[in-house]
Amino acid sequence: METCVGSFCGAKTQRIAKMSKMNDNVVETAGYYNLAGFNDDTRAFLSLPARQELWRRGVALHLGDEIDRGILTRNEAEGVAKWLVHDAAVGSYRLKKV
Repeated sequence: METCVGSFCGAKTQRIAKMSKMNDNVVETAGYYNLAGFNDDTRAFLSLPARQELWRRGVALHLGDEIDRGILTRNEAEGVAKWLVHDAAVGSYRLKKV
């Protein structure tokens, strides 16, 4: 039986775990401000919502681990989550809020 997280099973949960590990490594050496949100170079625009969902889940898993280790409080993690999944990209790419 394969492991499922929400509607994601198998390979997708492995990708989420790898994203969380990558975030651990980047944040440990460079900090959150060196992440610019979700970047994607795909030409398959219809796949973007699914890819963004994987990114958000990876961020949530990483931040949950940070809370468990006592590095962040829940309130701090919620602020970092909003910044990572939205505000960082808006600021980095000078996008206007709609």
